[in-house]
Amino acid sequence: MAQVSRGGDELLLSPVRRRIVAALTALPPSGPEDSSDNGSEAGSQPQSTGLTAAEVGAAVQLHPTSARFHLEQLVAAGVLTASFHRHGTGRPRKRYAVHAGHRSRVDPETSYRMLAELLTQAVAPQQSGDRLSPEEAGARWARQHLRPLDGAVPAPARTPGQWLATTGRVVDFLEAWGYEPSVRTEVGGHTATVVLGRCPFLELARAHTDVVCAAHLGLLKGALEALGEVDTEVRLAPFAERGACRAQLTTRAHLTPPEISPVTTIPDQEDDA
Repeated sequence: MAQVSRGGDELLLSPVRRRIVAALTALPPSGPEDSSDNGSEAGSQPQSTGLTAAEVGAAVQLHPTSARFHLEQLVAAGVLTASFHRHGTGRPRKRYAVHAGHRSRVDPETSYRMLAELLTQAVAPQQSGDRLSPEEAGARWARQHLRPLDGAVPAPARTPGQWLATTGRVVDFLEAWGYEPSVRTEVGGHTATVVLGRCPFLELARAHTDVVCAAHLGLLKGALEALGEVDTEVRLAPFAERGACRAQLTTRAHLTPPEISPVTTIPDQEDDA
């Protein structure tokens, strides 16, 4: 697993920068523009063509100038990569993205700050006067950090591959919390079993399972909702494996394998006599 510098870990202590990285991590594998015509500043191909500073600012509610400042700090620390992409005849635009396969080892302090931020929402009075449960607070935190740029809810998966891609984005989300999750599919691809390895809150979770594990159950549910998967069943078994919890994410949607067009073959032509 690739690691960012210590300076990158320190930068991620900022909630604003964590939201920026989360927004870029949640991008689909292929970006909105063709990456064939670009000059990379980082020397390697990013996961996708990424987002401009203005698009990142819209995603995390920052002025583009402020977003650009944070983005450049993250690029300098090795957390993000930047490259220029041309679309049509206009000027190339600078886009920011996360490297393909690049995951930082999240500092424990960062993980605990994120948990504290989540639980603060749980204890803070709501407009209704009620308080959120840890599970509700976790779901709300995930929806806030994975909401799409335009606010539109993505379409749910319709094929096993699309469902697997969605669960992969949930795995990315868990990695941002400091887990080292692994995933396998079962039941014809309808169920993804995720083992939450290297729990950053292991001792705390053992002492307060009803709080910590409930919050992370909410994170899973909220992440799937933000990604358009509202018709799902999520189960979390605390400490089902040695030092790790096990989650089962099941879609109730009818998944249909995509149709593959038959290959048209051209018979060999006999040589003219």
